[in-house]
Amino acid sequence: NRGLIICDPPFEDMNEWANVLRAFKNSVSRFQTGVVVVWYPIKSGSESGEFLRQIRDIGVNKVLACELILRNPENDPARLNGSGLLILNPPYKLKEELDDYLPWLASALG
Repeated sequence: NRGLIICDPPFEDMNEWANVLRAFKNSVSRFQTGVVVVWYPIKSGSESGEFLRQIRDIGVNKVLACELILRNPENDPARLNGSGLLILNPPYKLKEELDDYLPWLASALG
């Protein structure tokens, strides 16, 4: 009943967002107690924002989206300006730990 799925798609074509959304929906219905982690790029804010809106529309309660943004995505939306992780059924206290750790990581990488 427990397990971890890690999804690290290449995001090389425009259909990748729809493919990831479809895979996420499938994992929600088939693996309700497992932890699913999906990496996604942050280039422009609109792509990742739309993706997260569609995830919320699925109606899953236990989802954590954490993002590490190194540059303003609107300044150069063709660049990789950050990264995000979408986590279904995140481990207990993970959000609090990431809230502490991500600012340090952003300053170290930025």
